[in-house]
This record gives sequence, C-alpha cells and structure tokens, in this order.
Amino acid sequence: MPKPDPKRQPESAWLGALFIWIAGYVDAIGYITLFHVYAANMSGNSVSLAINSAQTDWRLAFAHACPILAFFPGLIAGASIVKACKMARFRTALLPSMIFEAGILILFVRGAHHYGFDDLSKPAVYNSIYVMAIGLLAFAMGVQNGALREISGLKSIHTYVTGTLLSAADECTTFFFWLIRRLTHRPKSRWRRLSRYIHRQPELRVGCYSLLLWCLYVCGGIAGALLLLHLGIASMFVAVIALLITGLFDLFLPLAHYPERSRASSRRRSES
Repeated sequence: MPKPDPKRQPESAWLGALFIWIAGYVDAIGYITLFHVYAANMSGNSVSLAINSAQTDWRLAFAHACPILAFFPGLIAGASIVKACKMARFRTALLPSMIFEAGILILFVRGAHHYGFDDLSKPAVYNSIYVMAIGLLAFAMGVQNGALREISGLKSIHTYVTGTLLSAADECTTFFFWLIRRLTHRPKSRWRRLSRYIHRQPELRVGCYSLLLWCLYVCGGIAGALLLLHLGIASMFVAVIALLITGLFDLFLPLAHYPERSRASSRRRSES
C-alpha cells in the first residue's frame, strides 16, 4: 500500500482526510436508508451475501449483491476519468470525477425522496427502485475510490478501513522495533538524543496518520447518521458540497498528477 507522508505532502494529507470522512458519511446514510446494506464497504456486503445465500434468503442476498455489481464499474469509471484528464494534460485530474460523483449523489437524493426512501418507518421493499437507488450510491463510491487510486498521494485513501488499520499497525510495529534497536545500549543517553528527533520518523507519522483516517471515517459515519435523523435524505448534500470543495481545491492547488513526467525530466537533467 502506498504510504502517504502528511509532512511532505500536506495538500494530499488534508484532501485524504476529507475524502475518508466523506466515505464514512455516505456509507452511514446509505446503510440506514437502504435497510442495512453497505454502499461503500464491499467486504461487509460480500460476507452478508454469503450468509444470506447459505440461509437461502435470496432477496437479502440479491440486495447485498447489487452494490457489488455497481461498485466495480464505478471503480473503472472513476479511474478512466482521471486517466483521460491526465492524457489531456488538464490542470486538474480530480475535479471532473468529483463533479461526476456529486451528480450521481444528487440523483440518489432526488430518487430517494421521490420514492420514499427518506421515510425510515417504511419496511424494506427490494424492487427495481431499490436496486436503482443502491446502484447509484455504490457506483458513486466506486467512482471516488477509482479516481483516488489514480491520484498521486491519495492512492491509500479508500473505503476499505481494515486496510487503513493494517497500515497503522504495520507502521507502528516498524517504529517500535526501530526504537528498541536504538535503546538497547545506554538507554538513558540515547533516549535524550532520540527525543529530539523521534517525531520526525516517517513510520510514526504515517502510523498516526492512518489512525487519524480511521477516526475520521468513524466521525463521518456518526455525522451522517445524526444529520440524517435531523435533515432527512437532504443531508447527503453535505457530501456533495464537500466533494465539490475538494475538486475546486485541486483546481487551484493541483496535486502532483504527473509523476512520470517529473521523473523523466529529472532523469534528463541528470544525464545532461
């Protein structure tokens, strides 16, 4: 997994934090309005699909299969939009995909309001309208994940929060053994010297950043659930606004979208 360095890439660190919050926010709203089916977490849907299939509950199995079928083409669409923007050398490769995702979320809000998905007191009805609603939401999350995979500095920002915890544990373990090796001999004097630059260690920074991403995902889910109860399905517009803000940020302060070009130019300068 690529390891974002929040010290060296402050823009990508802030954008990554906002994207992970959006993912938790949208996933919580989708989970509640779509009767406990995940729109962004395909691991949970895959397990539920297997359990319901084993119990021969085909309606629930189908409900959990729908977001998987929509999420995968969303990944392809998001990655394709960013790749096309890179090939065209646009100033921003992120804004078009964010506008596209925001438009899909707006369609979801209009459809959910029109067909009554914002009324949480109604029982689940797994019909074609339900399939369309969950397909739109899962496709939007796929677009976001696919787009971020193509952006330098944001490749590790995704809705697979288990991977975020794994990255945090891996970096913290590496940092722990680094610390033990340096405190093996003369620990007191070494600790005085280490305390001056221990905060600069990349493993510690990346580990803390990964834990922060997990916390932001949870906070996004809490915010989504609370605002859904107070504002209804219109609370999804918070995510729409956040997506447009991130896209505009990338327009005015673009990230390093073309690492291949920069590496090639640096190689030519070194050869000359």
